Amino acid sequence: MAFKVIFVSDTFHHHQKGVADALYEMTQGSYRFITTSPLREERKQMGFISQYPDYVVDASSGIKETEIIAQKMIDEAEVVVLGSAPFSLLRTRLLLKKLTFRYSEHLWKQYKHYLKTPIYIMDNLRTRESRMLCASAFASQDYNAMGAFIGRCYKWGYFPEIKSSIRINTQRYNTPVHLMWCSRFLNWKHPELPIFMAKRLKDKGCAFILDMYGSGRYLVKSKKLVDKLDVGDIVKFHGNMANEEILEGMRRSDIFLFTSDKGEGWGVVANESMSCGCVLVASDSIGSVPFLVKDSENGCIFNGPSRRYGFNRFGGLVDRKSLISLTEKVEWLLNNPQERFRISRDAIRTIEEFWNPRVAAKNLLLLIDDIQNGRETSISVGPCSRA
Repeated sequence: MAFKVIFVSDTFHHHQKGVADALYEMTQGSYRFITTSPLREERKQMGFISQYPDYVVDASSGIKETEIIAQKMIDEAEVVVLGSAPFSLLRTRLLLKKLTFRYSEHLWKQYKHYLKTPIYIMDNLRTRESRMLCASAFASQDYNAMGAFIGRCYKWGYFPEIKSSIRINTQRYNTPVHLMWCSRFLNWKHPELPIFMAKRLKDKGCAFILDMYGSGRYLVKSKKLVDKLDVGDIVKFHGNMANEEILEGMRRSDIFLFTSDKGEGWGVVANESMSCGCVLVASDSIGSVPFLVKDSENGCIFNGPSRRYGFNRFGGLVDRKSLISLTEKVEWLLNNPQERFRISRDAIRTIEEFWNPRVAAKNLLLLIDDIQNGRETSISVGPCSRA
């Protein structure tokens, strides 16, 4: 059997499952997801799926027969989407000029990726006649700069499963306003930014509570910074929690702070907070933000921090330009509860109408039909529109 659509990536995880389930249904079972790497223990702890659905083919076990079957499926499929997996899997497809998509965040998330530039250029030039599903607003410019996928890039991303028709409780817009930050405490996540922001807003007399969730290398330094700035009365640390508890925290909160720099490829908490009606205030350096957010309409965008700043030994502790921008956005939201209500309502609409798993799956099948019939994408907004 030649399958209609096959996704290939290193691992299968919960943020891919919604789209995968929808594609399996919409193709009447003619969909498979092939994994190429064993699931590391660290990823299991992060919530990655270890018990796969029936449509997942695990080619990471080292069993030669399974690898041969997986390669045959890739060679014969009508359409293949390749994520973080070896380029060599596409060799036969590219020779036969079969419809193939690459699937990628932006290339230069971390400095070490620059060392691989010659390899990236060679591999991507080999596949430049295929097409790119961009899981970052910065992916198209990265690949186009190497001469790859020019005019062949489409918006994509991560699509966590959402609970539809979430009602906004207007009574929650009382004082103190609840702000939420949830991430690993890493340098490129910039946990120092919301803490310095809390100090500035406290000095201005704003009434709010900042709840910070997660753990990581810089959690201890973050707690020491809270003590140093004397904001322990308004900044609370909650540690790691299960995803459903995090989502419940988003539903209770008024504003979600997303402060990463360009090290953040996509950032699925953006989708999640918007779907929960929690007003997203996000750095413009994050891969998902230009796709998902229209400033002051369905969220707020601030000037993202430079990598030179944060809890590191290479530069200053806080990016003042970014801090001022973040503080101004949050202060405006604190002072305008009706604007918060309007933005949260439009954020929910954005996710429910455009950026959810079923819409993404439907749009991908529509894009495939367009290309196979000699048309460019007929989708004007959301997943599979032009990037």
